[in-house]
Amino acid sequence: MNIKSTSMIDQPLLDPVQLRLLGHEEIQPVLDVFHGMSQRSRFLRFMTPMPRLPGSILRALVDVDQDKHVAMVAMVDDRTVGLGRYMMTGRKRAEVGLAVIDEYQARGIGRTLLDGLVAYGTIRGMEAFTFSTHFENRAALKLIRAAGATVTFEDGMAQGQLSLSPRPQPAPHATNG
Repeated sequence: MNIKSTSMIDQPLLDPVQLRLLGHEEIQPVLDVFHGMSQRSRFLRFMTPMPRLPGSILRALVDVDQDKHVAMVAMVDDRTVGLGRYMMTGRKRAEVGLAVIDEYQARGIGRTLLDGLVAYGTIRGMEAFTFSTHFENRAALKLIRAAGATVTFEDGMAQGQLSLSPRPQPAPHATNG
């Protein structure tokens, strides 16, 4: 699945963003995004200091099946600039996580990834996405609110829920009889 977008938020992108599915156990894009994030960005994404990516977390991040654990790679000019994923948490519900390298933050990459995940999830019958982020992660809060998610705060965490629109069903065909 490849998607092209020219989503523009604060700083317009000069080149289109391409999305593709992350391959099972494909490590390099995950490392590229992790190493492209500052300590602060990593803290806001993982909600704990993360000077290095532990092997157990790396293995979990690349253990995708594109069904219960879906991951997309955002590319600009063949460079990995972000990752988006969802993991099933219940029947037709999934938790979403997004990460964008610092150089490309506030340029529409996160929104493009979220839009891609929503489109993919909707096709697969998903009904809702949930989000958990640090209460100081203003960019993530702005993004999920702009997407239509409801947000609540509890114990220093922001929790969001986004209802996905069901796919339109074709109208029944009238028969002459």
